[in-house]
Amino acid sequence: MTSASRETMRVACERAGVEYRPIRLSYHDPISAWRNMMSAFDQLNVEGKDVLLNISTMPREAIWTSLWMLESLSAKIKYVYFKPGAYNDKWLTRDPGTPRLVLKLSGIAQPGRPTALVVITGYDTQRVEQLRSEYEPAITLLGTQVGPRMENLERNPALHRKQFNGAPSVELFDIDAFSSDHGFATLVRRVKPYLSRFNIVMTSVGPKLSAIALYRCHREYPQIGLTYTPSNEVNPEYSRGMGEAVFGDL
Repeated sequence: MTSASRETMRVACERAGVEYRPIRLSYHDPISAWRNMMSAFDQLNVEGKDVLLNISTMPREAIWTSLWMLESLSAKIKYVYFKPGAYNDKWLTRDPGTPRLVLKLSGIAQPGRPTALVVITGYDTQRVEQLRSEYEPAITLLGTQVGPRMENLERNPALHRKQFNGAPSVELFDIDAFSSDHGFATLVRRVKPYLSRFNIVMTSVGPKLSAIALYRCHREYPQIGLTYTPSNEVNPEYSRGMGEAVFGDL
């Protein structure tokens, strides 16, 4: 489905004199994908150099892995995210797969401690249910994006409050992934009370920029594990158009 778009990218890079190196990845084999990415990054000679990472269409697992690899290679990391013009108004993803901890970013679990699950939500409540089923947390913290942009209020906070408000051991809180820190300070404030007593697992199935905040949170507290829930079905018309670009420095 992406072959035409990839060919357009190759031609555009060729015309601009920009080197184009496609990397074939399988997200059904995360170990192989990790090795292929590491091999590609190793060849770039990025130590001490500015690297701009475009996270717009990256799966969150690839974002976190790329950030970890670039940091390990002593690159100076900048990132950019292009907001879509609009999302599909029916569905974005379906049939969530089994959640998995991210290689090198899985945290440190202490035996005997209960689990606290932190999820930055999106438009799909099924993925939250899948995560809760997998990790059986003692407490679940759901961060819902603030603001009305792209029908967010109806498709995200309203749905999650309807499904989880009043559910035992579930707490909802507001977060703004489009703020200057992408919600990092909010996340730290929410997880701090649980750091000494719980094993904490975090993920985002919501705004892409929240993945940056989660990575920073893991870096601040390495005992926190990052987890990724793949989707077995993604709408080919997931989004359309291109909006504002958001730049940042890690």
